[in-house]
Amino acid sequence: LLFVVGIITAGMPKVTTQTITSSALAPAWNNKTIVLFADSHFGVVRNERLAKKIVALVNAQNPDAIFIAGDLIDGPDFPYDATLRHLAEFTPSIGTFYTAGNHEEYNEHKTEFVNALPANVTVLNDKSTIANNTEIVGLTFKMEPRDATLARFSIIKKDSSLPTITILHDPKNAPVLAENGSALTFSGHTHGGQFYPFAFGVRAIYGPLTRGLNYFGDGATFTTIGVGTAMSPFRLFVRPEIVVMKIL
Repeated sequence: LLFVVGIITAGMPKVTTQTITSSALAPAWNNKTIVLFADSHFGVVRNERLAKKIVALVNAQNPDAIFIAGDLIDGPDFPYDATLRHLAEFTPSIGTFYTAGNHEEYNEHKTEFVNALPANVTVLNDKSTIANNTEIVGLTFKMEPRDATLARFSIIKKDSSLPTITILHDPKNAPVLAENGSALTFSGHTHGGQFYPFAFGVRAIYGPLTRGLNYFGDGATFTTIGVGTAMSPFRLFVRPEIVVMKIL
C-alpha cells in the first residue's frame, strides 16, 4: 500500500511558495515572480508526460524568470526531442536559466542532449550571463571542497557591481558562496530524501541544506526537494514540487 501511495505521490507535483529577504536583489526583483525547479530526471522512467505537467504548472504561475537547478535528465539515452521540446513553451520575460547536475554527467551523448534543449533555455554550465540587472552564475556539479567551488565562482563571475544569483545543483558548498558574494544560490540534488526512512539519512548528511531557505552571511540559499524521482520511481511523504518565489 505504501509503495502504491509513493508511486501516485511521485506523479503529483505541488506548488510551494517562498519569500526571500535580500537587500541586494530587492531593487531589481521585488516585483518579479521566480519559479525554481530541479531534479526532473527526464529519461526512461520520467519523460514527456512529466514534462507536460511541469510546463503547465510553471506557466500557470506567470513567472518572470525560471531557474532549473540541475538533473534535468537522468543519464541514459532517451528521445531527447520528444521530452525537451515542451520546455519551448516557457515564456518568462527575463529568461529561463539552466545548469547541469550530476546526472547529466552519466549521459554519453551530451552534445545531442544540449542541442535538443529549446533556444529559450539559457545553458549556464560554468558560465554567467546578465539579466534584470543581475549576474546569473551557473556552476556545474563537481565533488570538490568549498574553496574550489568559491574559486570557480570567483573566476566565472564577471561584474562585481551587480548582485548575483547562482545555480549550484548540490547545496553542500552553497553557504560559502552566500558568504562571498552570491546574494541567492539555488540548489536541488537532495530530493528532500525522496522517501522515509531514507530521508533521515539525507538529513544527517545535509542538515538544514536538505530543503528550504537558509541565510549565511549576507546571502541566502534555497534547496528545492525536486520535481522528479531518481533511483526508485516513488516518493513517500516527500511530495515533488516547483517553487514560486518573491524577493523582498
